[in-house]
Amino acid sequence: MMFSVSFLWARLKLNQGPPLFHVDNNPALGFPTPFRQLHWSYLCVYNVWLLLSPSQLCAEYAMGTIPPVTSLSDPRNLLTLATFAGLLSLSCYSASYSHSHHRKIMFGLCLTVLPFLPASNLFFPVGFVIAERVLYIPSMGFCLLVSYGFHLLVSRPIIKYFSSLAKIVLIFLLLAQSFKTLSRNFEWKDNVMLFTSALRVSQTSAKMWNFVGNTHFKAGNNTLPEPYFRKSLEVEPLFPPAHINLVRILKRQKRFEEAIE
Repeated sequence: MMFSVSFLWARLKLNQGPPLFHVDNNPALGFPTPFRQLHWSYLCVYNVWLLLSPSQLCAEYAMGTIPPVTSLSDPRNLLTLATFAGLLSLSCYSASYSHSHHRKIMFGLCLTVLPFLPASNLFFPVGFVIAERVLYIPSMGFCLLVSYGFHLLVSRPIIKYFSSLAKIVLIFLLLAQSFKTLSRNFEWKDNVMLFTSALRVSQTSAKMWNFVGNTHFKAGNNTLPEPYFRKSLEVEPLFPPAHINLVRILKRQKRFEEAIE
């Protein structure tokens, strides 16, 4: 824990203060207090959900992929409160006793939470909304917590009668996630497949629509890019890259008057 605190302090000193990022990369930077903090806190909860259920993965979470928290009555605030309360309770429980299994829980929590803190927005803003890559090390701690929790579950006398069922459920989950990993690997085959898979998760990101269109454009396709660029502008009319790319594809099609408009 001391190492993590020292690392955060060194990170701030290296930048001579909190880093500065454009609002396009981290939209919550433009939110007023307390909604900026509420939205960033909810993003932490979203990362927890990605660990629990990595079924909807996206290559890019910027520009509307995750709706902003702009109200105190937003039900997601309750989810945020419950998640932080649960983590705090588990931390206090594992820190209050010296028994070996409590230390194991604390180790799993530390490995899950501490590596994530620099990317959490809680201490200083970062240049992205959600980045699945920052969960690589935290996922190790999460796996430790799940495996040890399963061990405690099946070792209790009351649960022993259901241990076979619990093992079947665990095997099913492992197989399901293994299949998800294999299918996700195919989605990373090329940019078209990767960005198209992101559109299946969220269709509210102008950046993602533009990415797909631009990928088709670079591949030399003269018809597919245009609908994607227009959809990007429909989602975000003031998105400059989509305007530029739409002009480029119209120019390639020799529709010069439309390009000028």
